[in-house]
Amino acid sequence: MKSNHTPSSPQLGFGASGAWGARWFTEGAASAVIDQALKSGIRHFDTAGFYTGGLSEARLGRALAPFMAQHGRKTLTLSTKVGKEIGKRGRLIRDYRPESIRAQLTRSMAALGTQMVDIVYLHGPNKHELSSALPSLTQAKDDGLIKAIGICTDTPHLMQAACHPDVDVVMGRYNLFHQDSTAAFCAAKEKGKTVVAIAPLAQALWRRDLFFPKRPADIWYLARAVFKNWPEVKSAQRAKWLYEIDGWSPASLALSFVRMNTDIDIVMTTSTKPSHIEETTNIFTRSIPADVVAKLKA
Repeated sequence: MKSNHTPSSPQLGFGASGAWGARWFTEGAASAVIDQALKSGIRHFDTAGFYTGGLSEARLGRALAPFMAQHGRKTLTLSTKVGKEIGKRGRLIRDYRPESIRAQLTRSMAALGTQMVDIVYLHGPNKHELSSALPSLTQAKDDGLIKAIGICTDTPHLMQAACHPDVDVVMGRYNLFHQDSTAAFCAAKEKGKTVVAIAPLAQALWRRDLFFPKRPADIWYLARAVFKNWPEVKSAQRAKWLYEIDGWSPASLALSFVRMNTDIDIVMTTSTKPSHIEETTNIFTRSIPADVVAKLKA
């Protein structure tokens, strides 16, 4: 019996969203994070035209431009999302009309500095919106503008996406404190689709100083957690055992838990610190001893 658990070699990607794309987070600091991601071997980058008031997508395009100029566009996998528009006072408007989807895709390609996007996700569609928008993405795929069609959503719509014949990629939240996507991930993998897990570190909700933010980014993540993921906050704050396994930090345990799910192909993480990106990529290749696997499963 082997002493270490060997996952099916998922890739690590970077999500250009949240605090990373905020106006108060400087362009230079954001570029430094991307530079570290590239240095660490990350080649898969995800964003959306409506993230952080429309800033994230164009910022990612600018940050990646020097690398693409030197190494070529084909060295990277770029994904973005459609289905939401920024309305008055920054409010998001759901818009899955075919003509709107095409316009959103056109703007995304311009912002990212590319004539083709590897994966375009419909973001959070219901059953009607999925049916309305898919034909426009199928046409874009036929036109060579995108390589794969994805759905980014939560259950139960994620299961619908996992079983849809025109969907190539499913993206959903999955971590120690949110495992609702498990069945949909399994169904998608059985049908030959690519599975992408987001929020693998659960926004570090286990941190002992979670309610005592020291940086603007800390305030951002705390506010998001309280308003969107309060049940997970409570579960994570009770998880004292994350600090009790010798040689393993809470972050390394959380990431290892996600890696153990062999249905997952891509694990998306994000940060506003280059050092965190370096740490995450190091954790990602670390062997997981059998006793740690047992504790994570329990």
